[in-house]
Amino acid sequence: MIALNNRRTREAIALQSALSLPDLKNRVSREKPMKKRNEIEEYLSSRELSSVFIDGFDAAIIGLLFRDDIAIVAYSEEKIINKLISDGFSHEDAIEYFEYNIVNSYIGDCTPIIIQTEF
Repeated sequence: MIALNNRRTREAIALQSALSLPDLKNRVSREKPMKKRNEIEEYLSSRELSSVFIDGFDAAIIGLLFRDDIAIVAYSEEKIINKLISDGFSHEDAIEYFEYNIVNSYIGDCTPIIIQTEF
């Protein structure tokens, strides 16, 4: 068993557990995706942390990564691409837009990370 001595690690696991509760998960999926973002922003604010979000892709948020005193929002690659397709992009254009405008963006230490969740 791994000892969780790092406060940030314990908080990340607590947030993941809270966001994974069936009741909350169902409520978030039925409501606007902004609800999840607002909950994350409140969580970070209560711990005097901030982060950077990718506007328009709140439904693609899958979690947080804590590094030192920095919180980094994690997004699903597939959910972002699917959102672009639902917004009218062809599959090829969605991938091109994703790679050029999202993956290659760097905003500093709080730049969101993109995780490939499907193989």
